[in-house]
This record gives sequence, C-alpha cells and structure tokens, in this order.
Amino acid sequence: MLERVTFLIPRGEYAPSGVRRALDYLKYFAEDGIDARCLSFNSIRAMRYKEHIRRILKNAFLVDVLIAILDRVSRFVALLSLALITRPGDRVVVQWVLPPVWFVRMLQKRGVKVVFDFDDAVFLKNPSRVRALVSHVDGVIVGSHYNLEYASRINTRSHFLPTPVPLEQFEMRASDSDESHIRIGWMGGPFTVTYLSVLEGAFQALSKKYSGRLSFCIVGVMDQGHRVPSFDGIQVQIVPRIPPDDVPDYVRSFDIGVMPLFDRDFERGKCGLKALEYMASGVPAICSPVGENLYIIKDGENGLLAGSQSEWVDKISQLIESRDLRAKLSLAGRKTIEERYSTQVCYEQLVTILSSV
Repeated sequence: MLERVTFLIPRGEYAPSGVRRALDYLKYFAEDGIDARCLSFNSIRAMRYKEHIRRILKNAFLVDVLIAILDRVSRFVALLSLALITRPGDRVVVQWVLPPVWFVRMLQKRGVKVVFDFDDAVFLKNPSRVRALVSHVDGVIVGSHYNLEYASRINTRSHFLPTPVPLEQFEMRASDSDESHIRIGWMGGPFTVTYLSVLEGAFQALSKKYSGRLSFCIVGVMDQGHRVPSFDGIQVQIVPRIPPDDVPDYVRSFDIGVMPLFDRDFERGKCGLKALEYMASGVPAICSPVGENLYIIKDGENGLLAGSQSEWVDKISQLIESRDLRAKLSLAGRKTIEERYSTQVCYEQLVTILSSV
C-alpha cells in the first residue's frame, strides 16, 4: 500500500514541471490519506530575490556566481533531508533533476523506491549521467512519447504520464465579444523565449493584414525580455513572471494561444504543457507539429497545427475570421483535457504506477 511519497523538484513554484507534475498532486494525495511532500533541489530564494541581488551587485557575473553557490547549498540540504526523512517502503520521485547515482543507490539499500520523472529530453544534454540514473532507478515516468522511447530502451519499468492541468483552476473563457480586437497569447519561460522567432515572419504579415486589430501577450520570460523579437505593427505586452495561481486568469484572457517550437530532438521531448493550458481554458491553440503536440492536437478538431510561416499566417487568419471555428476548437480542446490530461485523471495513473514499483 502506498503510504509516503516525496517529490524532489527543480525549483519549487519557479519551475512549471515541478508545479504541474508534483505540487498540484499534493491535495489529491492528502485526500487519500497518503503522506506526500515536495523538496526543492535548487534554491527558491535565489529566484525570489534574483532581481534584488542584481540591483545590489550590479554585475551579472557576480549574480550568477552567488546563485550557483545558493543552489549548491540548497542541493546539499535537499539530499540530506531526503536521507533523514525517508524510510523503507517510501517512494521518492526525482522530477527532472539529476542527483548522484550513489545517493540513489544508498536510498534503495534502505528500502526506499526511487522513480525518475522527466518531461524534457534531459538525456540529450547530459547523456551519460541520465543513462546511469535511468538504469538504476526502480521506475521511470516520462511526459512525452519521444522520452518514453528513450527510457524504455534502458529501463523496462518506464511509463508514460502526460503533464496534467488542474482543471478546477482553469475555467472556460467567456465567449468572444469584441471582434475588432484579437489578443494572441504565449505562455513560456526564459529558456523558451527563443521559440518566438518562429513567429516573427508570420506576425509581420499578420500585422499588415489585420492592421491595428492584434495584440500579443508574452508571459514568463523572466529576465530574458530583451530576447523577444520586436513584432513591429503588433501591440506587445511582456509579463516577466506570474505566480502559478495567476496562470489561469492570464490564459483565459487570450483569444488565441500559440506554442511555436523548433523541429529538433530536444523539442520533440517536450510535453506540450502550454497547449494543454490553453485548451483547458477553452482557448483555441495553434502549435508547431513537433513531438508531443502531434499526440495532443488533432488538426482542425481540437486545435490547429502550423509547420511553416505560411501555415502560421493561414491558421491564425482562420481563427481571426471565424467565430464558429474558435467556438468549435474551444469546446473540443476542453473536452480533450477533461478526458486525458486533467490532474485528477493523471493522479489516478500516478498512484497506480507508484504502487506497482
């Protein structure tokens, strides 16, 4: 019987994967009488006070050094905490981060079952260390089919579990009321800002086609706002960061949600979370046909796929010009989340996986 679960997550609420694949599950564990908790591997305070530190030190190199030091201390404390609080029969879910293999084996010798969970193709950035971890853990959970193919070759106890969306937080957006203005939105992070370059040419064309009618809300870039393309002719709003609890409100304010990606190996391992958040709020989603998006989106049924500049222009234009299409994709997208990608649905799968380890 599953009694205690500890998640080791990247950086508290500052890492979307830790929020959606760990923190959001805690209330369901509590309702089932399972003792579950989360430990942050890297320093939460380092991110919380990063801008204050930057203003005080006024030197990017020193800021990076200080954050690296804080992270090293946080990692030591997190691993020490795991060693002290776990007991035989516990499950430890290591989410995305890479603790030393010797530490994992030490926990296992004490009767703790260790599961490695990852929603990005982390094995491409650190192949030898990830391979060693995947081969030694008691189970593997992955957020995309591309990652499942990799993990299954090394560990037969590998399972696919999508990154879910807490459906109760994502209410359906109100029906369109202002046809004269279309608000396009992107939810991302500092490491995914570069994907916005995929939209640059398409938005240039759209700004001429729909002059004065479009705005673009860009959320989550942290301190990387300087890397956002100019998008001339479109009103751009950049929101560096919002708390996880505010994500649903921002998403619900979009008329169209976009998820551009490069077509490369690393992107094929991404889990499609942003598209899922759009769909949960009934926001029509347009995504690059890359990786997990191909499993989530059925083009023209519950969302749209755009693989070239001309397709981005065409698909966005279709949504701008057709209220009926927006309404159709809105309802179908929400239904997709209800059936396959809600936190409650995925929680039941997670408990089954952890119980079987």
